Amino acid sequence: MLPRMRTAFGRADWIANAVLFGAYHLHQPWSIPTATLSGLLFAYPTKRFRSAWLGILIHSSQSIFFTALLIRLVLK
Repeated sequence: MLPRMRTAFGRADWIANAVLFGAYHLHQPWSIPTATLSGLLFAYPTKRFRSAWLGILIHSSQSIFFTALLIRLVLK
């Protein structure tokens, strides 16, 4: 979605993408600020290096970290 947003939002397309990512979490209002900040973290490297793989890598590493933390806390 990010590459096509440039025509609508110009250079601030990655910020608009992060805001939309936060709005996507409207069903959990308490997580909107965190989702928006995460969206910035995912979108900027994707825009900067013109590769979705960096956003995917950051998102995956975040998920792996919290999954490992949860497993450690449960099995402790």
